[in-house]
Amino acid sequence: MCIRDSITGVLTNGTSGAPLAETEVELRAFTPDLEQTLTLTTTTDAAGAFRFDVTDTPPDWVYIAGTSFDGLGFSSGADQLSRTQTALDLPITVFDKTTDSSAVSVAQLHVVMEFANDLVQVSQLYIFSNAEEAVYVGPTGNPDEGVIEVGVPEGAQNLMFQRSFGAMDSFLPASDFVPTERGWADPLPLRPGEGALTLLVSYVLPYEDALTISHPVFYNTASGTIILPDSGVSVVGEAWTEGPPQTFGQAETFRNYSRGALAPGDTLTIELSGRPSVIACLLYTSRCV
Repeated sequence: MCIRDSITGVLTNGTSGAPLAETEVELRAFTPDLEQTLTLTTTTDAAGAFRFDVTDTPPDWVYIAGTSFDGLGFSSGADQLSRTQTALDLPITVFDKTTDSSAVSVAQLHVVMEFANDLVQVSQLYIFSNAEEAVYVGPTGNPDEGVIEVGVPEGAQNLMFQRSFGAMDSFLPASDFVPTERGWADPLPLRPGEGALTLLVSYVLPYEDALTISHPVFYNTASGTIILPDSGVSVVGEAWTEGPPQTFGQAETFRNYSRGALAPGDTLTIELSGRPSVIACLLYTSRCV
């Protein structure tokens, strides 16, 4: 006896709120090893609804429905069928494109510093949000020319980019960043939502006993924080306020600083003073003592 399960959903344009009729939808199934094992296609009806019937499939398969809209791919969430759950609802929401960056903001900008010999490694964590019900595709409308832009100080070495769309412990290298006149840009379109993208920008600068790090900011940034080892180096200047030292459950003590909002066109400036008394290996270099 064949067991027939159903996977349904509605395809909706999240920008206009309208359902998308007569649009092709693809259903993919993956094994626990992320091997794609099934592909089915169908077309939405006049109300934007779609339906797939699957028969006698393993209970550990994961299903995702997707479609292409205006040159971009959109997917549903992922879910599984089981003996007790023989029907899945996998709605898909697509969005129009926009070249207006006014709805893009940085919810948080964290800066972490480490010192080794005559170098300082700087890691800047950006959490981006997109408040518009549209996909931001960059100022030119061509994502390949850059979408989300970040500034990097002059003289930065060993520049690395990583991105995450979920947990901050699952970063992946982003070797596809493109140079711009003002910095570097991620070529991936920014989907709507709070915390839609997390970027980690890391670089190394020469350091002796003082340094000023500065670069432009391109989006409204709610706040900034700096964390560095309590080893003789301090952040000076009126923009930054020092808070109580922290240990983060470790034996080492860290100094932390915070500042207020930044607007597009502002310059993020960090003035360091003092020579570090504790030297450690830098994560992305072979320079250590």
